Amino acid sequence: MANDIATNWKVLSGEKNWEGLLDPIDDNLRRYLIHYGQLTGTVGDAFNDVKLSDAYALCRYPPEVYFTRTGIQLGNPFKYQVTDYFYGRSEIDFSEWTPAKRSAYFGFVAVATDEGKLVLGRRDIVVCWRGTVLKIEWFEDFDCTLTSASDIFPNTKAKVHHGFHGIYTTKDSDSTYNKTSAREQVLAAVRRLVDKYAELNEEVSITVTGHSLGAALATLNAMDIAANGYNKPSGSETVICSDIIPYEDVGVELYIDTTKSPSIKYESTGAAHDLNLYLHGVAGYQGKDSDFNLVITDLDIALVNKYNDLLTDDRKVPPKWWSNVLNKGMIQIDIGFWKLNDYIPDPPSDDASENGTN
Repeated sequence: MANDIATNWKVLSGEKNWEGLLDPIDDNLRRYLIHYGQLTGTVGDAFNDVKLSDAYALCRYPPEVYFTRTGIQLGNPFKYQVTDYFYGRSEIDFSEWTPAKRSAYFGFVAVATDEGKLVLGRRDIVVCWRGTVLKIEWFEDFDCTLTSASDIFPNTKAKVHHGFHGIYTTKDSDSTYNKTSAREQVLAAVRRLVDKYAELNEEVSITVTGHSLGAALATLNAMDIAANGYNKPSGSETVICSDIIPYEDVGVELYIDTTKSPSIKYESTGAAHDLNLYLHGVAGYQGKDSDFNLVITDLDIALVNKYNDLLTDDRKVPPKWWSNVLNKGMIQIDIGFWKLNDYIPDPPSDDASENGTN
């Protein structure tokens, strides 16, 4: 299957609008979607939610161990290295968002390693955005009035969701992590990687993913990258990361029904939005008239209970089992006392302000 992905990655990414791949879902497409879904899921997994920590709302792990600590390195042929974390902030003045000068970790930029490139068929640059975590972000989610996007798409009448636009573009010169906006940080990281691999004459792709709020931000971000030329090297008119989905609509619908899975119990409709439940559906849904069958056998079903209580008891997986850090980050020092000792990421690099936007 990995060899098929390396050969057909453009088709799997939508070059032919996924024609003939959706009903039933093509097995290579299943694996491809699960791969990017799992990458996206790590953003929430790595979020520091301990309010008393100096690193509250930041990423728990250094880039060099990120995929190991979030649990998707072992047994995974799709190898990447994180190059950058990026941060968003709210336009709303709200007391809960005070740590890190009201900035929060929203995702990462990573690039396929040499090993990963062989399996993926190209040097893939991936941008992953997380979903809603903090209370303040719910206010942004519901701030659904439309606002001008001329700062992103000059000389157009484009409008976007006001709350999403705020998270994407807000910055503050007094902020530690948002002297530049999430937008500027991502674009600078992407440009740096595109320039690097263009010099090496490598085939490159840019894949932007997200879940929930992150899916909306990923859509805006992907449009921004393509429309403003961040898929080509600096000073060049040659696009090295082609827009392989050149049409006006955003994708096509992929229908899945996880209630057909014999391993799932439903006691809360709110859990239906769970990313790991989605991926379980992608792994096994065979269509409206067929039985559920897990054809992707290397997706661990235990992940369905990572944040919820969804698996039937015969699976013997405890509910809500994931904890992204031992003892909430408390460590025991030499004299036997305990202290909070969380990793604190470095702020974004200066090139986000120098080269992040046109």
